[in-house]
Amino acid sequence: SDANNTNNVREAIAAYTSIIDYKHDNIHLKFKAYFKRAEHHFNLQNFQKAFEDCSIALRLKINENNDLVIRTLILRAKIHCKQKEFEDAVIDCDEILRIIGTVSKYKDEVDVLRKDAKYSSLHRDVRNYYEILRITRNAPMVVIKEAFKNLSRLYHSDKHPDATVVEKKKLEIRFQEIR
Repeated sequence: SDANNTNNVREAIAAYTSIIDYKHDNIHLKFKAYFKRAEHHFNLQNFQKAFEDCSIALRLKINENNDLVIRTLILRAKIHCKQKEFEDAVIDCDEILRIIGTVSKYKDEVDVLRKDAKYSSLHRDVRNYYEILRITRNAPMVVIKEAFKNLSRLYHSDKHPDATVVEKKKLEIRFQEIR
C-alpha cells in the first residue's frame, strides 16, 4: 500500500540521516547517503529537501568523474524542472555534459533533459513576478518591497563566497530574475 511505501521511504531517510550525522571521515559514504536521501525526498515530492541534499553532496570534494556525481547532478536538474527552474536545469545539464564528454551511458538522458528544460524555459508564459517574489497578487507595496529586498540579499553573489562556479552562475540567474 502507499502508506507502507511512504513509511519505508521515511525509514530509509532516517537511516541515511544517521549515516550523515555519524562522525566519520568517509566522504564517499556521506556523499552517497546525501544522494540516496535526496532520491527519497524526490520520490516524496519534497523537492526543496532533495535539492538541499544534492547541493550539499556536490560541495563535498570527490572526483567529479565519479558516477555518483553525475547521477546527483541529473537528479538536481530534474528537481529544477519540477520546480520550473528551467534555466538552472540547463546549467546542471551543461555541467554534466562538460564532465562526461561525448561518450557516456547518461548522454542521451542528459541531452533529452537539457532539451526539455531549454524548451520549457523559452516557451513558458510571461514571468509571474508574484511567484518569483513568493507573494500573493494582492500583497501591499510594503510586502512587495520587503520580498524584493530579501530575495536580492539571498541571491547576491557576495553573500555566498564559498559557492562553486555552477552555484555562482545559478545565483546570478536568480538575482537577475528578480531584478
